Formats: sequence, structure tokens, C-alpha cells
Amino acid sequence: MDITNESNIQLLSSIMSNKRIPSRNPYLLNASITDDIVSTLHFHSAYELIWGKDNDLDTLLERIFFAGISLVEQNNLIEECRLEYLPYAKASAKFNFAMELEKPDPETLTEKQYYASEYVFFT
Repeated sequence: MDITNESNIQLLSSIMSNKRIPSRNPYLLNASITDDIVSTLHFHSAYELIWGKDNDLDTLLERIFFAGISLVEQNNLIEECRLEYLPYAKASAKFNFAMELEKPDPETLTEKQYYASEYVFFT
């Protein structure tokens, strides 16, 4: 089955391999090849070719949304945005300062634990 005519074979190969040539065709699909694919493979429209049917679109958008959220969380962008808000930045600084005062030094923690156990045991 021929999907497109001879002049678009290279473009079809690029589409199937997801190879973009930004100087020639940054969007990969053009109107000519889209029309060929839609008619030959029996899609209802170019929209359906790109986005799928209704239930496909819902699944796709959900995956895009969660991928975006994951990317934002990995790059710590939410915390950076919060710190741009002055009241949050002040509260965060106060909280971090207060927590620093309560954190024990990990190097001396074992030693202090030993002395505390020795005190309780021998007194």
C-alpha cells in the first residue's frame, strides 16, 4: 500500500523516524503529506491524525499534564516560584533558621548518645 506519492517518500521516511530538519520543515508534517496520510489510512481528519479520537486525546492530555508536573517537581520550580513571593520567602527563611538551631551535629551525636547512656546506667 502506498501512503504517499514518490515525491514525498523521503518526507514520509523522516516523519516515521521523527527526523526534523528545522531549516526545511520544523513541524515535520506539511499539508500535502497530511492529506495523503489521512486519505490513505482512512482517518476522519488531520485533527484525528495528530491528536487521535476523543478518548485518545483525554489520555494524551493527561499524560502530558503529569509529565509536565513531574518535570516541574524534578527541577524544583515550584519551590523557586514560591520563594519569589516575599511573604513565603520570609516565612521559609525563619523556618529554616529555627530548624538549624535544633539540628544536632551528626558527628557528635553518637558521642552524646554514649555519654547519656553511660550517665543513666552508672548513676
